[in-house]
Amino acid sequence: MTTTLDPLQLEALFNPRDHGNLVEIASRLVESPRFDPTVRDYGLDESLFALVEGLQWFAQSIRSGGWTYFALTSPGRQKRMLDVLWRIGPAGFAAAYESGMANWRNPERQRDIDRWVQESEDASSDWLWSLALRGRREIMALIG
Repeated sequence: MTTTLDPLQLEALFNPRDHGNLVEIASRLVESPRFDPTVRDYGLDESLFALVEGLQWFAQSIRSGGWTYFALTSPGRQKRMLDVLWRIGPAGFAAAYESGMANWRNPERQRDIDRWVQESEDASSDWLWSLALRGRREIMALIG
C-alpha cells in the first residue's frame, strides 16, 4: 500500500507532466478504494478507466509487444476500451486497438501495430495527460 500524500505532494504529481508522474497517478488509482479489477471498467469513470488502461496498453506493447497485452486482457475489458477509444480517443487509436484485438495472434500484423504504438507514443502521452488533467479533482479525491 502506498503512503498518503499531502495536498502539495498531490499537486506535484501534475507538474512536471512527465511519464513517471503519469505512472504514479495511474498506480495510485489502481490502489484506490474505488478500483475493482473484477469489473471491466475497474469501477472508474470513462476518462480514468481510459487513463489506466491506455497506459497499460502502451506500456505493455512497448515493453514486450502488443500480443502480450491482448493475450492477458479480458475480452470484456478490451471491448470497453475499444468503446471508450471510439468515443474519446485520439484519431486512429480506436482503429489500431481494434486491429490489435483482431490480429494479436498474427505476428506480421502485430509487428505493424507495435510499430504504430512506438510511433504514437508521444500522442499517447499527450492524450493520457489530457485525461489526467480533465479528471484532476476526482483523481486527487481518490488518491489523496
